[in-house]
Amino acid sequence: MTSSIRNRLRSALKQAMRQRDRETAGALRVALSAIDNAEAVPLETAPDAGAIEMSSVGVGRMDRPRRELTEQAMRSLVANEEAELRESAERYRDADPTRADALAHAATTLRRTERNRARASGIARTRAGTRRQAGGGADC
Repeated sequence: MTSSIRNRLRSALKQAMRQRDRETAGALRVALSAIDNAEAVPLETAPDAGAIEMSSVGVGRMDRPRRELTEQAMRSLVANEEAELRESAERYRDADPTRADALAHAATTLRRTERNRARASGIARTRAGTRRQAGGGADC
């Protein structure tokens, strides 16, 4: 069973919060927010505010479904956040080495989260292939 990058980020966030690692928790929150923001309904498809007589009746009638990102798109967003953290760490390197180390650690956590997702995906594919080879099919 593969888990999405979002679930892995949430799990890592819980762990960072338990460890009271503020920098890492912040980076994980930013990555999760980037995914959520990318799934938001584009402004051009949002309904215009208008007169009450022109509106739909009922709670939630004007709501629009959120976009669904592919796993690859989510991974790309996380990679962008990681790159920004690494760039910030380099900028802080001379002025505040402690802050630079914390930012680099947060970037490493994002990378590790993404790599664990890829590794889990590979394990799931391997298990599925093993079942097919054993004659178990997909319903095992």
